[in-house]
Amino acid sequence: MFCRKCGAALPGGSAFCPKCGTPVIGAPGGTGGNSSGQQAAGGHRFSLLSVQGWFTGKWRMSRQEFWIRVLILQGIGYILDYFAMQLPDDTESYSGAQTAFMFAALAVCIVLAVSCYLIYVRRLHDINSSGYVVIPIIIIDLSVLVVDIMVTDDSSIFGFEDLVNAIELVMLGSIRGTDGQNRFGPDTKARRSGGTDV
Repeated sequence: MFCRKCGAALPGGSAFCPKCGTPVIGAPGGTGGNSSGQQAAGGHRFSLLSVQGWFTGKWRMSRQEFWIRVLILQGIGYILDYFAMQLPDDTESYSGAQTAFMFAALAVCIVLAVSCYLIYVRRLHDINSSGYVVIPIIIIDLSVLVVDIMVTDDSSIFGFEDLVNAIELVMLGSIRGTDGQNRFGPDTKARRSGGTDV
């Protein structure tokens, strides 16, 4: 069993985590149930509504959770991109509301990018790779973004940046996680009744 907060291994019969002091769910002196939905039988799981699930680089992430979270982020990004493309090209002609929208959209895009790279880190942990592998991915993404801005016209919805991003997603989302516990936490593959991995 592992701590639902820090992921440390728990000795049998522990009421509290020896590393961070979090009460152990179901243990005497711990909490009676799992109201936060953070830990399931397959390891660390976060609700889609949990902020921590979107902004943590700790623990592992299953392929299923990876694809759900990435598709949500991509959808939000494309919606913002669509509305931004409706604005005039001449930024000096923007109204106050249009300027505010552009700054808000930029802030949301930065938050989405941070969340996306933390999701990449958790997925790398599931294949027993260091989260630092995401640094070259960030450098490649920024380089491609700069080239995409300089080379492509504004009418292009799908550019070179999107192609590189799709390659990253397929690579990270298709590699099977390590079986059993690895150095980043317990196995994320929940077993169905038929015994197949999710």
